[in-house]
Amino acid sequence: MNYKTNYFLAFSLLLLTPAFSDVVINEIHYNPAEPGFEAGSLQEFVELYNPQSTPIDLSGYQFTNGITYVFPAETMIEAEGFLVVVSDTRQISWRRLSATVVGPYEGRLADSGERIRLERPDGTIVENFQYRDDPPWPRASDGYGSSLERIQWDLPSADFHSWRASYEPGGTPGEVNSVANSLPRPVIIGHQAFPEYPTSNEAVAVQFHIDAASQIATATLQWEIANRNFWCRGLIVFAISKGPATRRPAQNGRSPILMIHPGRLVTALSVMEI
Repeated sequence: MNYKTNYFLAFSLLLLTPAFSDVVINEIHYNPAEPGFEAGSLQEFVELYNPQSTPIDLSGYQFTNGITYVFPAETMIEAEGFLVVVSDTRQISWRRLSATVVGPYEGRLADSGERIRLERPDGTIVENFQYRDDPPWPRASDGYGSSLERIQWDLPSADFHSWRASYEPGGTPGEVNSVANSLPRPVIIGHQAFPEYPTSNEAVAVQFHIDAASQIATATLQWEIANRNFWCRGLIVFAISKGPATRRPAQNGRSPILMIHPGRLVTALSVMEI
Protein backbone atom coordinates (compact mmCIF):
# COMPACT_ATOMS: atom_id res chain seq x y z
CA MET A 1 0.00 0.00 0.00
CA ASN A 2 1.49 3.35 -0.92
CA TYR A 3 1.93 6.40 1.28
CA LYS A 4 -1.05 8.30 -0.02
CA THR A 5 -3.41 5.44 0.70
CA ASN A 6 -1.97 4.87 4.17
CA TYR A 7 -2.21 8.56 5.00
CA PHE A 8 -5.82 8.75 3.92
CA LEU A 9 -6.89 5.67 5.87
CA ALA A 10 -5.14 6.76 9.05
CA PHE A 11 -6.80 10.12 9.21
CA SER A 12 -10.14 9.09 7.76
CA LEU A 13 -10.65 7.33 11.09
CA LEU A 14 -10.57 10.73 12.76
CA LEU A 15 -13.17 12.01 10.34
CA LEU A 16 -15.58 9.22 11.15
CA THR A 17 -15.20 9.24 14.93
CA PRO A 18 -17.15 12.34 16.10
CA ALA A 19 -20.87 12.83 15.64
CA PHE A 20 -21.69 16.56 15.64
CA SER A 21 -25.18 17.88 16.18
CA ASP A 22 -24.26 21.15 17.86
CA VAL A 23 -21.89 24.07 17.61
CA VAL A 24 -18.13 23.55 17.70
CA ILE A 25 -15.27 25.68 18.99
CA ASN A 26 -13.69 26.71 15.72
CA GLU A 27 -11.00 29.26 16.64
CA ILE A 28 -9.19 30.43 19.77
CA HIS A 29 -7.04 33.54 20.11
CA TYR A 30 -5.53 32.88 23.51
CA ASN A 31 -2.35 34.97 23.37
CA PRO A 32 -2.62 37.93 20.98
CA ALA A 33 0.56 39.84 20.22
CA GLU A 34 -0.20 42.82 22.46
CA PRO A 35 2.79 44.12 24.44
CA GLY A 36 1.76 45.94 27.60
CA PHE A 37 -1.37 43.91 28.39
CA GLU A 38 0.11 41.33 30.74
CA ALA A 39 -2.90 41.37 33.05
CA GLY A 40 -5.27 40.35 30.28
CA SER A 41 -5.69 40.73 26.56
CA LEU A 42 -8.22 42.98 24.89
CA GLN A 43 -8.12 40.98 21.67
CA GLU A 44 -8.77 37.49 23.06
CA PHE A 45 -11.72 35.62 21.59
CA VAL A 46 -13.31 32.22 21.15
CA GLU A 47 -15.22 31.59 17.93
CA LEU A 48 -18.10 29.15 17.61
CA TYR A 49 -19.30 27.65 14.34
CA ASN A 50 -22.67 26.09 13.56
CA PRO A 51 -22.20 23.35 10.93
CA GLN A 52 -25.91 22.53 10.90
CA SER A 53 -28.42 23.56 8.24
CA THR A 54 -30.65 25.24 10.83
CA PRO A 55 -30.00 27.95 13.46
CA ILE A 56 -29.10 26.89 17.02
CA ASP A 57 -30.43 28.61 20.14
CA LEU A 58 -27.52 29.15 22.55
CA SER A 59 -29.64 30.51 25.39
CA GLY A 60 -28.23 29.20 28.67
CA TYR A 61 -25.13 27.63 27.12
CA GLN A 62 -22.06 28.42 29.18
CA PHE A 63 -18.29 28.25 29.26
CA THR A 64 -17.38 26.67 32.59
CA ASN A 65 -13.65 26.14 32.24
CA GLY A 66 -10.92 28.30 30.77
CA ILE A 67 -13.28 31.28 30.71
CA THR A 68 -16.66 31.90 32.33
CA TYR A 69 -19.59 33.12 30.31
CA VAL A 70 -23.34 32.37 30.19
CA PHE A 71 -25.07 33.06 26.88
CA PRO A 72 -28.10 35.31 27.43
CA ALA A 73 -31.62 34.40 26.36
CA GLU A 74 -32.42 34.47 22.64
CA THR A 75 -28.79 34.21 21.57
CA MET A 76 -28.90 32.55 18.16
CA ILE A 77 -26.17 31.34 15.82
CA GLU A 78 -27.25 31.09 12.22
CA ALA A 79 -27.02 27.97 10.08
CA GLU A 80 -23.42 27.52 8.93
CA GLY A 81 -22.70 30.75 10.74
CA PHE A 82 -20.21 32.08 13.27
CA LEU A 83 -20.45 33.68 16.69
CA VAL A 84 -17.54 35.34 18.48
CA VAL A 85 -17.20 35.46 22.26
CA VAL A 86 -14.79 38.23 23.27
CA SER A 87 -13.06 39.45 26.40
CA ASP A 88 -13.76 43.13 25.70
CA THR A 89 -16.79 44.09 23.64
CA ARG A 90 -15.64 47.74 23.44
CA GLN A 91 -12.85 47.00 20.99
CA ILE A 92 -13.41 48.77 17.68
CA SER A 93 -12.17 45.74 15.73
CA TRP A 94 -15.31 43.78 16.69
CA ARG A 95 -17.57 46.40 15.08
CA ARG A 96 -16.30 45.44 11.65
CA LEU A 97 -17.49 41.85 11.96
CA SER A 98 -20.65 40.66 10.27
CA ALA A 99 -20.98 37.79 12.74
CA THR A 100 -22.65 38.12 16.14
CA VAL A 101 -20.28 39.27 18.89
CA VAL A 102 -21.09 38.57 22.57
CA GLY A 103 -19.33 39.10 25.88
CA PRO A 104 -17.43 40.08 27.83
CA TYR A 105 -16.43 36.81 29.43
CA GLU A 106 -14.79 36.54 32.84
CA GLY A 107 -11.19 35.42 33.23
CA ARG A 108 -8.64 35.09 30.48
CA LEU A 109 -7.40 32.31 28.25
CA ALA A 110 -4.14 30.91 29.61
CA ASP A 111 -1.12 31.70 27.44
CA SER A 112 0.42 28.36 28.40
CA GLY A 113 -2.67 26.38 27.39
CA GLU A 114 -5.55 25.04 29.44
CA ARG A 115 -8.79 23.08 29.30
CA ILE A 116 -11.77 24.85 27.79
CA ARG A 117 -15.29 23.51 28.28
CA LEU A 118 -18.63 24.53 26.79
CA GLU A 119 -21.85 23.12 28.28
CA ARG A 120 -25.53 23.09 27.37
CA PRO A 121 -28.12 24.43 29.83
CA ASP A 122 -28.67 20.90 31.19
CA GLY A 123 -24.95 20.49 31.95
CA THR A 124 -24.15 18.10 29.10
CA ILE A 125 -20.88 18.72 27.28
CA VAL A 126 -20.66 20.43 23.89
CA GLU A 127 -16.87 20.79 23.79
CA ASN A 128 -14.25 19.80 26.36
CA PHE A 129 -10.58 19.74 25.40
CA GLN A 130 -7.18 21.14 26.31
CA TYR A 131 -5.17 23.32 23.96
CA ARG A 132 -1.43 23.80 24.50
CA ASP A 133 1.29 26.25 23.53
CA ASP A 134 4.12 23.75 23.06
CA PRO A 135 4.81 21.22 20.28
CA PRO A 136 3.15 19.40 18.69
CA TRP A 137 0.57 22.19 19.05
CA PRO A 138 1.26 25.22 16.80
CA ARG A 139 3.73 27.66 18.35
CA ALA A 140 2.84 30.63 16.15
CA SER A 141 -0.46 31.02 18.05
CA ASP A 142 1.40 31.76 21.27
CA GLY A 143 2.01 35.50 21.14
CA TYR A 144 3.30 35.68 17.58
CA GLY A 145 0.14 37.14 16.06
CA SER A 146 -1.70 34.04 14.82
CA SER A 147 -4.79 32.53 16.35
CA LEU A 148 -5.41 28.80 16.76
CA GLU A 149 -7.72 27.63 13.97
CA ARG A 150 -9.47 24.33 13.40
CA ILE A 151 -8.65 22.93 9.96
CA GLN A 152 -11.97 21.06 9.66
CA TRP A 153 -14.91 21.39 12.01
CA ASP A 154 -15.62 17.64 12.05
CA LEU A 155 -12.17 16.61 13.30
CA PRO A 156 -11.73 15.91 17.04
CA SER A 157 -11.07 19.08 19.01
CA ALA A 158 -8.72 17.34 21.46
CA ASP A 159 -6.38 16.18 18.67
CA PHE A 160 -3.56 18.60 17.83
CA HIS A 161 -3.71 17.44 14.19
CA SER A 162 -7.03 19.30 13.95
CA TRP A 163 -5.48 22.70 14.63
CA ARG A 164 -3.09 25.06 12.84
CA ALA A 165 -1.84 28.59 13.41
CA SER A 166 -3.82 31.05 11.34
CA TYR A 167 -2.25 32.50 8.22
CA GLU A 168 -3.88 35.85 8.99
CA PRO A 169 -2.47 38.00 11.83
CA GLY A 170 -5.12 38.22 14.52
CA GLY A 171 -6.96 35.23 13.10
CA THR A 172 -10.26 35.27 11.24
CA PRO A 173 -12.99 35.96 13.84
CA GLY A 174 -16.47 35.61 12.37
CA GLU A 175 -15.15 34.30 9.05
CA VAL A 176 -14.05 31.07 7.41
CA ASN A 177 -10.73 29.98 8.91
CA SER A 178 -7.64 30.74 6.87
CA VAL A 179 -6.56 27.09 7.23
CA ALA A 180 -10.01 25.67 6.50
CA ASN A 181 -10.07 22.34 4.63
CA SER A 182 -6.35 21.73 5.14
CA LEU A 183 -5.46 18.07 5.47
CA PRO A 184 -4.27 16.70 8.83
CA ARG A 185 -0.61 15.80 8.64
CA PRO A 186 2.07 14.20 10.79
CA VAL A 187 4.35 16.55 12.72
CA ILE A 188 7.89 16.50 14.08
CA ILE A 189 7.68 15.94 17.83
CA GLY A 190 11.39 15.93 18.64
CA HIS A 191 14.91 15.29 17.40
CA GLN A 192 18.30 14.11 18.64
CA ALA A 193 21.85 14.45 17.34
CA PHE A 194 24.71 12.04 17.96
CA PRO A 195 27.28 12.95 19.16
CA GLU A 196 25.67 15.76 21.12
CA TYR A 197 28.76 17.96 20.86
CA PRO A 198 30.57 16.97 17.65
CA THR A 199 33.88 18.29 16.49
CA SER A 200 34.32 19.83 13.05
CA ASN A 201 35.67 16.52 11.70
CA GLU A 202 32.96 14.21 13.03
CA ALA A 203 29.94 12.97 11.13
CA VAL A 204 26.67 13.60 12.92
CA ALA A 205 23.69 11.27 13.07
CA VAL A 206 20.39 13.16 13.34
CA GLN A 207 17.28 11.30 14.46
CA PHE A 208 13.88 12.91 14.03
CA HIS A 209 10.81 11.75 15.95
CA ILE A 210 7.66 11.96 13.85
CA ASP A 211 4.21 10.99 15.04
CA ALA A 212 2.36 8.49 12.84
CA ALA A 213 5.73 7.39 11.46
CA SER A 214 4.25 4.14 10.17
CA GLN A 215 2.15 6.19 7.74
CA ILE A 216 5.10 8.06 6.18
CA ALA A 217 6.92 6.63 3.19
CA THR A 218 9.21 9.53 2.27
CA ALA A 219 10.48 12.71 3.86
CA THR A 220 12.54 15.66 2.69
CA LEU A 221 15.59 16.90 4.57
CA GLN A 222 16.79 20.42 3.85
CA TRP A 223 20.44 21.12 4.59
CA GLU A 224 23.06 23.79 4.24
CA ILE A 225 26.84 23.56 3.98
CA ALA A 226 28.40 26.17 6.22
CA ASN A 227 31.71 27.44 4.88
CA ARG A 228 33.73 30.56 5.46
CA ASN A 229 33.45 31.58 1.83
CA PHE A 230 30.08 30.29 0.67
CA TRP A 231 26.76 28.68 1.57
CA CYS A 232 25.38 25.72 -0.31
CA ARG A 233 21.86 24.44 0.12
CA GLY A 234 20.14 21.27 -1.01
CA LEU A 235 17.38 18.75 -0.43
CA ILE A 236 17.66 15.05 0.43
CA VAL A 237 14.60 12.91 -0.22
CA PHE A 238 14.84 9.57 1.52
CA ALA A 239 12.58 6.60 2.14
CA ILE A 240 11.82 5.67 5.71
CA SER A 241 11.22 2.01 4.96
CA LYS A 242 14.42 1.40 2.99
CA GLY A 243 17.66 2.99 1.86
CA PRO A 244 21.46 2.99 2.33
CA ALA A 245 23.05 1.86 5.55
CA THR A 246 22.93 5.35 7.01
CA ARG A 247 19.15 5.48 6.60
CA ARG A 248 17.39 3.13 8.95
CA PRO A 249 13.72 2.05 8.92
CA ALA A 250 11.32 3.65 11.37
CA GLN A 251 11.07 1.80 14.68
CA ASN A 252 8.84 2.45 17.68
CA GLY A 253 7.28 5.51 16.10
CA ARG A 254 10.62 7.12 15.17
CA SER A 255 11.96 8.20 11.85
CA PRO A 256 15.32 6.94 10.57
CA ILE A 257 18.77 8.07 11.57
CA LEU A 258 20.42 10.01 8.75
CA MET A 259 24.16 10.63 8.73
CA ILE A 260 25.11 14.24 8.07
CA HIS A 261 28.68 14.70 6.81
CA PRO A 262 31.03 17.23 8.41
CA GLY A 263 30.35 20.80 7.35
CA ARG A 264 26.62 20.32 6.77
CA LEU A 265 24.11 22.00 9.03
CA VAL A 266 20.58 20.57 9.15
CA THR A 267 18.06 23.40 9.05
CA ALA A 268 14.70 21.71 8.64
CA LEU A 269 12.85 18.46 8.05
CA SER A 270 9.47 18.48 6.38
CA VAL A 271 7.17 15.54 5.69
CA MET A 272 6.08 15.41 2.07
CA GLU A 273 2.39 16.23 1.71
CA ILE A 274 -0.01 14.28 -0.45
